[in-house]
Amino acid sequence: MNCGDCCPDSSFVTDDICGNFITNHPTLTPLTIFDTNGTIFPFGTISIFYNQGVLPTITATVHHTGGGSTPLIVPEGNTISATLSDIASVSIDTPEAFGKYCLYLHFQA
Repeated sequence: MNCGDCCPDSSFVTDDICGNFITNHPTLTPLTIFDTNGTIFPFGTISIFYNQGVLPTITATVHHTGGGSTPLIVPEGNTISATLSDIASVSIDTPEAFGKYCLYLHFQA
């Protein structure tokens, strides 16, 4: 069986972007961990782990291409994940915190 007949070539690309964040300012200065600059319009899963900081929770904000946003509230020592579409950027919006993030994004090639 010729697979090309039943499974068309994928027109999507997947990126896995992971890293650590540290917001060491005592006042709120959002830390952008991902930004499309308006060139792509990905969808995917965002996971934020809050290891430690001065507050009991942190807020990560997912900004959408249409102008809206989705806040992710993460308690200390926990991970929150969300699967979203039209992701324009992701920021950590809490001072004096550190943790990890993983973005599993898909976008059209």
